[in-house]
Amino acid sequence: MNNVRGIPAVLLPLIIVLAGNLVINLGLGLAAFFFGKFDIHSALFATIPAGVADMALVADELGGDGPKVALVQILRLACTVAIFTQVYLWINRSFFMG
Repeated sequence: MNNVRGIPAVLLPLIIVLAGNLVINLGLGLAAFFFGKFDIHSALFATIPAGVADMALVADELGGDGPKVALVQILRLACTVAIFTQVYLWINRSFFMG
């Protein structure tokens, strides 16, 4: 019951995170559409932070280019792992290790 009572406390952060994701993904998707060689379906589904297979299948069923979406999703995941690992190590060494 405590979890149910705590729901109002997380509504504002939830709205902020959802709005931020919407703005960032829409902006990246439109940038990929206008500046890249993507159709609008593929561009929007390629920038959604979700599973590779799920987004590729959904994009393929809705008229997008599934393999291109899958490739962008895999590259996004690989870059995230590579970059955030280095950022984490830098922060950890700079601020917490002396």
